This record gives sequence, structure tokens and C-alpha cells, in this order.
Amino acid sequence: MTILRGPDGEYLHDTKSHPACRNYHYRHTYLNYHLNLNGHKPAIDMYGEIPYAERMQDAQFLEGVHQSWKAILESPATDIIIEHSQIEYRHQLKILERYCRTRGIRGFYKDYLLKSVILHSKFIYYLVREFYEEFGHTGETVSIFGKDITIDSFCYIHIIFRHYAELSKEYQLGKTYHFDTNIDYKKIPSFLKDIIEQVGSTGDSTLFQNNSIHFIFRGAYYTIHVSPFGGLPRLATFFPVGRPAELAKLKSFTEVPLDHELIILRP
Repeated sequence: MTILRGPDGEYLHDTKSHPACRNYHYRHTYLNYHLNLNGHKPAIDMYGEIPYAERMQDAQFLEGVHQSWKAILESPATDIIIEHSQIEYRHQLKILERYCRTRGIRGFYKDYLLKSVILHSKFIYYLVREFYEEFGHTGETVSIFGKDITIDSFCYIHIIFRHYAELSKEYQLGKTYHFDTNIDYKKIPSFLKDIIEQVGSTGDSTLFQNNSIHFIFRGAYYTIHVSPFGGLPRLATFFPVGRPAELAKLKSFTEVPLDHELIILRP
């Protein structure tokens, strides 16, 4: 994408209005401003500090996306990824409403937090849609010890929304967040499928108890949990274990190394 700008940072093409660049432009702009959605604070990109006039233009662009995506989230779904985005959005609204009510947050700041949820939802939508467009489907099934588990856009959206981008989610209390950059967030479904298949290949069903797999990957502790949704076993969540009591429990489990990076934990 460096060809889109000249040596002084000037745009060589109008990426803001070209349909083929819509995904790129939104994600690039959102990442520059995700903690500064109205553009009032200084912001920088790879070319240095962004001028005030450009910040205001970018903020106006984000506000337009905010309004259009909010309308989509609150209208009948036109595809399965939007439907799953809507499910997570409604859940996030409940959490946000509870957070604001208990802390007396209202007015402008509450609106700002809601805007943050909506724009983050849009970012995740593009991320998830891009992943599944590459594979030509929106989900797949993996078998482990006689159980077929669905891994789809529902779980991908859920995991990214609830366990990534901690700084954007002050209202989500009691969550643990991924920080291991060695797990590519752009390929989470593939990573999880590989973990489940490796556990299944051991033939040891004691490594999959209570619909959960606990493991150590590159020194960090994680849990995968499966639960029914829509009548089907579905990968429900995947998160790093950080709370002291839960971490102590996992450390008491028996370690079953599968390779130099992956250790499965037997309860």
C-alpha cells in the first residue's frame, strides 16, 4: 500500500472514495484514531503528526461510518457475518449500559463509548469477512473424540470483541486480554482448528474435559471452551488465563508436551 502515497506522504490516489480501498481506508483510519475518535487530540501516522484539518476530516469520516454501521447493526441482517456482528453488538450494549448505570455515566461520554463499540464492531466485521472470503466459507467443522465442533464467524467475532484491544474497552470488567503477538489475530480460526486437531490426534480424551482444552503456547496459558449454540456444539471462546486463582489451577494440571511450543494440560 506504500504506492498510494508519494515520498512526502501525499496521496497519489483517492483511497477515501475508491470502492476497492474502502476496507483498507477504514481500518487504517480507525487504527490511527481508535482512542481519539473525534480527532481532538494529536495523532500521528508513519509520516509524522497529522495536521488538524486532516484530523477533522478523518473524524468526520469515522462519524459517517459510525452512523451507517449503527443503522446496519440495528436492521435485518443481510448476511451471516452481519448477523453474528449484531448478536455480539447487542451483548456489548448490555455490558455498556450496566457499566454506565453503575458509574453514573451519561450524556456525551456515554455516547462516545457507544460510538467506540460501533466502530470497533465495524473493524472486526472487515477483519472477519476478509478471513472467510479468502477461504470461501463462513465456518467449518472439526471433530474431536466423536464430537463435531463448529468454528465460524460467530466465535471469531466473539473472541476479538471480548478478548482483544483492551484499551478500547474500559466498560468490559473482569476480562483477560490477549497480548501474545505470536498468535496472529488475523488467523485465529485456523490457529484454534489446529490446536483442536492436535489434541484429537493424541487419542487421549482426558485432554478434552468439560468441553474445554487448556494449554500453554509459547509460555502463556490459554483456555478454549465449547458450548452449544443454535443446537450445535460451537467453539464459544478462547482466552488467556490471567486471574491468579485460575492460573494456579491450570498450573496444577499435568503437562503433556506436543511440541516445543505447545503443551496441553490434563486436569
